[in-house]
Amino acid sequence: YQRAIHHAGPLAGVLLRVAGIPLFLATTIVGIPVAIWYLGRTVVAIPACVIEDLDSRSAIRRSKQLVGSHFWRVSALTTFTVALALLVGPLVGAVALLEAQLQVFTANLIGVAISAAVMPIVGITITLLFLDLRARGREAAAPEVVGEPAPAS
Repeated sequence: YQRAIHHAGPLAGVLLRVAGIPLFLATTIVGIPVAIWYLGRTVVAIPACVIEDLDSRSAIRRSKQLVGSHFWRVSALTTFTVALALLVGPLVGAVALLEAQLQVFTANLIGVAISAAVMPIVGITITLLFLDLRARGREAAAPEVVGEPAPAS
């Protein structure tokens, strides 16, 4: 929480760009594919901002750099996680309403509680994805050491 509070300004800028630009683009049918493409490239900007202590522009740039050729894997994993988190609460609420014969208010309360409990998984997944992409980038950048193995002691 201290890191998030310390980065409140840059985080607000990243959130505004990562969420605002795709929302604006998605207002037209033609803009939806561009919004999806932009979101897929900038999805790890929030962890980049906090973990690497970057400002909003640098975090967006870092996200695009890390995602690079991993776009389809990043987009698929992010889409699956977000869809799961958004759907599980309402589905459990609907089952509670229809099968358990609960009142609408109680079923909604259960659905909201499940959604609130599952939503942190999205943040955890995106953060782990960022760390994975960063590690893959280091592996690609590390020179291959060729030589004799060190003597055993």
